[in-house]
Amino acid sequence: MNALVTLAFVLLLSLSPSSRATVSFYTLKDAYDMNSGNPQVYRYDEVSNFRSGTQASITTRIMSTGFSSDIAIDEQGRFYLVSGLPTDTSTKQIWYWNSLADWAANTNGGLLGQRNTTFQVSGFSMYKNELYFLDGSPNGFGNKTLRKWASATSWANGDAGTTIGTRSLGTGLGFEIDAGGAVWFLEDSNQTSTSGTLYRWSSINDFLNNTNGTGNGGAFNFTFSGNTDQIGGLAVPEPSSSLLLLTSLGTLSLLRRRTA
Repeated sequence: MNALVTLAFVLLLSLSPSSRATVSFYTLKDAYDMNSGNPQVYRYDEVSNFRSGTQASITTRIMSTGFSSDIAIDEQGRFYLVSGLPTDTSTKQIWYWNSLADWAANTNGGLLGQRNTTFQVSGFSMYKNELYFLDGSPNGFGNKTLRKWASATSWANGDAGTTIGTRSLGTGLGFEIDAGGAVWFLEDSNQTSTSGTLYRWSSINDFLNNTNGTGNGGAFNFTFSGNTDQIGGLAVPEPSSSLLLLTSLGTLSLLRRRTA
């Protein structure tokens, strides 16, 4: 009986969202000053497709020029854009839409809040309904500090937030914490988008300590070209670990042998 109960539990785990093997990557294709006026979000399914530049979809929006300090997509599929120049401490605004399609149509969304930041921005993420900013210049190698706020309201009210930790990191405007807690960073040669390396760490602590990380096969050569085809943000909403699924299948096989 205990084996059957365990088997049922393992099967439930193997069907849970956190066990999905497919990971989708979203990049905001445009200069971070969005000077082309028609930014696009490219979706790539799996690292191999991201590496080869084989996109699954392209979502385009016609909008006035502005600035991007990264994008994010949360576990509910809401799309976020931090508006503001990432290279200075000017006013930043956090906008949201209920979906990527709503972003393209500019419906079902709004302004979550705005404030003057005291730091440059190398990335933004929404993880478990909390806001994370990577404090540091996106245009050079150096120390970058990870900070978080409990809500957009506390951030907009000027709260100092919580400092998680600091580490050295390279150039890029593509930071994300996925739904499984893994950290991603796209180091992209000063937003030129002609090359870059996608890094992953299994947790926030590993990211800060630079342990248990991977470069996912090395450099990525993007098909983008020109100033208006730079990368203005990265989003990775799904959990990126398939370890639970592999463990579940292994446990299932073991239980079958034991109960046979």
